[in-house]
Amino acid sequence: MEIKLSEQDELIVQRLLKTGAFVDRAAVLSSALVALDKHHRQVAMDDAIQHGLDGGIDESFGWADLKAEAKASIGCT
Repeated sequence: MEIKLSEQDELIVQRLLKTGAFVDRAAVLSSALVALDKHHRQVAMDDAIQHGLDGGIDESFGWADLKAEAKASIGCT
């Protein structure tokens, strides 16, 4: 796969390669993709947590009901 980078991005890649932390351009790209994936997962998790907090407290919640529901979903009696 061929990827064309802007001059600014190319300078970043070259700077990172000069540090010795990466063996080649592919390693820089791979590391960047891993970081991007982690960022997107963290944003999704943060959004889900905020959604839960915004939803308030479920006054009808009960641990016994949750346990029974979990057991039923896996076929336990």
